[in-house]
Amino acid sequence: MSQPPRDHAFVTTTQSKAAAAARIGAGLAGRKRAELLGLLRSCFARAEPWLQEKHGEATAGVKRQYMGCAGRVANGISTVHLSYVREKTGHALAGARQRIPREHIDDPVKSLVMGLPLDLAFRTRGQLAHRYLHGRVR
Repeated sequence: MSQPPRDHAFVTTTQSKAAAAARIGAGLAGRKRAELLGLLRSCFARAEPWLQEKHGEATAGVKRQYMGCAGRVANGISTVHLSYVREKTGHALAGARQRIPREHIDDPVKSLVMGLPLDLAFRTRGQLAHRYLHGRVR
């Protein structure tokens, strides 16, 4: 089965009311997203932050991998999140760092195209979390 276009919802149901509600909800979500992006565009000097170029080969960190949210292999970015946790109280997200795959760092041409720093070293997820926790940027 092929995937529907990005602006379409794929619904499997035998109940016409549920299918209609899902299609209306998907359309509304798409319109609200476009409206929000339109409002945020003036906040950015460059277009890249709101274009969401995750499908290209020149975006740092993007690689084909299994994406649980998509339920399939797709382009995606891995991030390491740092969270402050307190027992019986909850947690708060303290920040996140993007994980750059080894093949992006080891390939000098790809690194140059992606605009990665020349001295960037590959770090595992654990190493990124440890460095971030101790205040190291890269």
